[in-house]
Amino acid sequence: MLRQKYNLSAMGFSLICLVYTFFFSQMHILNGVEYIPFQKLVRGRAPTPFQYRVLVPWLAGKVHNILDHYSLVEDLEQVKYLFEYGFVLALFGVFVYASPYLVLNDPNTGLKTRSLVRVVSGCLLMLTLPFHFIIPTTVYYYPYDISSILFFVLGLVFLRLEKWGAFLVVFVIGTFNRETTIFLSFIYLLTNWKNTPRARLMGYFLLQIALWLAVKYLLFLAFQNNTAESVWYADAMGIFKNTWNDNLKVLLMPQTYPRLFSAYGYLWLPLLPVWRHIRGKWIKSALLIIPVYHLSMLIPGHVEELRIYGEMLPLVLLGIMAGMVSNEKWIQEANREETRQGRIEKAMEMPQKGQKGN
Repeated sequence: MLRQKYNLSAMGFSLICLVYTFFFSQMHILNGVEYIPFQKLVRGRAPTPFQYRVLVPWLAGKVHNILDHYSLVEDLEQVKYLFEYGFVLALFGVFVYASPYLVLNDPNTGLKTRSLVRVVSGCLLMLTLPFHFIIPTTVYYYPYDISSILFFVLGLVFLRLEKWGAFLVVFVIGTFNRETTIFLSFIYLLTNWKNTPRARLMGYFLLQIALWLAVKYLLFLAFQNNTAESVWYADAMGIFKNTWNDNLKVLLMPQTYPRLFSAYGYLWLPLLPVWRHIRGKWIKSALLIIPVYHLSMLIPGHVEELRIYGEMLPLVLLGIMAGMVSNEKWIQEANREETRQGRIEKAMEMPQKGQKGN
């Protein structure tokens, strides 16, 4: 009975996520400024470094060819929406389902506790995504933004579960999507520094760096001549745009800070005092990458564009959840309620069994 109740709740919450996916995806695309035309990315003619994020445009081109062959789509624009729906829905599915494994020290904690973690994690994701991709006055739309968050969550899951083969597959594929997968390698260092022999730790870390560099070199060979349309990137062979000086000027403007403070739906503010109380060592160590990421974005990114912090969004939300479950009373009360409910159900089943025996 209890599991059936939770299954019905899960179905209802899944429906809410489905509706949210539709409206969020619509607003993300329609409200976003398409700095680089999607068609250009698909045809491989966009300037770098945008063209280096080739995974989604490449897949979209292949899917478009198949669907167009059967007259199921009219143009690439429809395929763009399909991919947006798919990645947003997949992000919710993976993040909500995997959140207990990333937050709880014991993922086999009671069903009610795991369900609460999943529901609250999903609600927090719904709350915070618009702060990065819809609410800002000017939002640039790039087809690889949401998929970058998805790959980052998958990477976190496989790192946490120590599924190294699956992690490397996600790491390599994700690097074709966006280069920020490199921060997963540093999360590996942070979370395994104290419990893994140094030789093994550094060997696996260097393997990841080598794979990342190999992917980036392949992309460079394929698109190194795509810099002609943008003088901004020509000085770095299109690898990245050095925005250090621009960001320093932006950070001197007082009007920049209300926008920056709204990152992660302002949830980074309670995360600061909560961090020291987090009991889970893995997630507590992983959270240390967030300030490193922000400092790193001073060089290749525009700090006022909140979309560039999307990969850190799951970590912030997981940190908030980890702070909540670190409160033993919260877990004990949830487990106590689940035990009480289970006893009631057993008591109700006993008379029924007696009647069947008669």
